[in-house]
Amino acid sequence: THAPERILPAKTDLSPPSTSTCTFVAEDQVMISSETSGYLNHLYFTEGAYKRKGALLAKLNDAELQARKHKLQVELDYARTELARAEKLGELQAIRTEEVDRLRNTVRVIEADIAVMDAQIAKTNVYAPFSGRAGLKILSAGAYLSPGTGMAELLRLDPIQLAFPIPV
Repeated sequence: THAPERILPAKTDLSPPSTSTCTFVAEDQVMISSETSGYLNHLYFTEGAYKRKGALLAKLNDAELQARKHKLQVELDYARTELARAEKLGELQAIRTEEVDRLRNTVRVIEADIAVMDAQIAKTNVYAPFSGRAGLKILSAGAYLSPGTGMAELLRLDPIQLAFPIPV
């Protein structure tokens, strides 16, 4: 009879295969929110929709700010009319130079107030900070927002990351 050949264990660098669960993670993600408070007029995205960087995502009510801006524009028109009259009188030396300077300053102050109002109105628009897909809506039109209140997430999925634990 022939004796079976013995196979001895050998040392190797191979390790046994292991399994792990993984998660897909967005390259970037941000909670869509406003930096000002007010009522949400409209959302310009649907869940899962792709939005390009700079796209308008939401609009807050700016009616009061627009009314204040209109009031300032009326005041500016009047101040410019007064200034034009004063400059004509100044050429004739029928008015003091200080009065013309005061009216010129009034025009500049109102123009600055309008610039501030424009900045406040701009804050009622929420734009996409990067291109990505909108997540689940948290709020709908008519909700009152405080600064930082989330409306939904925006996720950059291209490229996408794969995260998984590695056993040691």
